[in-house]
Amino acid sequence: MGAYLLNDMAHISGLVAAKECNSPFEHCDIVTSTTHKSLRGPRAGVIFYRKKFEAAVNFAVFPCLQVRMWLAVHAVPKGTRRTHST
Repeated sequence: MGAYLLNDMAHISGLVAAKECNSPFEHCDIVTSTTHKSLRGPRAGVIFYRKKFEAAVNFAVFPCLQVRMWLAVHAVPKGTRRTHST
């Protein structure tokens, strides 16, 4: 068929992390999410992909579409630490 499966789990990423919802990672080729909904940090996004999509994702996102990337990259670890400490 030539089709790929993408899942945007922005609203359920906390449930997936807590194992209250099935994980899309074993079924999907690309999984996207946001960091500000579950990690309580500034607005940022994450893209998980299978190795064969690395060149396409990197070409599409860095540096073509990324805005204020340095802010997002530094905010994610801070939000992760804050989430694990509560």
